[in-house]
Amino acid sequence: MPDLYVLDAGALFSTWSQKVTTGSFLTTPSVLSEIENRPSRMRTEFMKALQNLRDVQPSKESVSLATSAARASGDLHVLSDTDIELIALALEEREAGHDVAMVSTDLAVLNTASHLRISVIDPEKRFKKRITWKRKCPACGYVSSGAEGGIECPVCGTETKRISSRRR
Repeated sequence: MPDLYVLDAGALFSTWSQKVTTGSFLTTPSVLSEIENRPSRMRTEFMKALQNLRDVQPSKESVSLATSAARASGDLHVLSDTDIELIALALEEREAGHDVAMVSTDLAVLNTASHLRISVIDPEKRFKKRITWKRKCPACGYVSSGAEGGIECPVCGTETKRISSRRR
């Protein structure tokens, strides 16, 4: 069981953290700024007052590594800066020797964390397998070798669609 849980806004909106009896919780200042509804804000402030929740800004180096991992997984264009910071924080804490789990309701966050071999927890239980993405043109059938590159097909100019290339 992890000793440290990195929480996104979706995890803080839910009551998932109230069900966990061991371990500490971390998030980023940008996630805390997203918590606006009163029940979630009160729950978050209570966790901070009990020193169960800390907000930490990850290093630029960790953010760079998380960005590279998101690019490799094909999730970069759907992740926000806040999402990248969360992944970076989990990566940083794992490198510091903690047993870390990323807790998120965002499938792209969970997928990228999974590509980094970070344990993931989806409170909604929708995340099943790690996905690597490619892009496919619906007009001519061109398939990119990865999710990188433009949205426009290099063969015919049609907007490409993101497709999964493999699930693990």
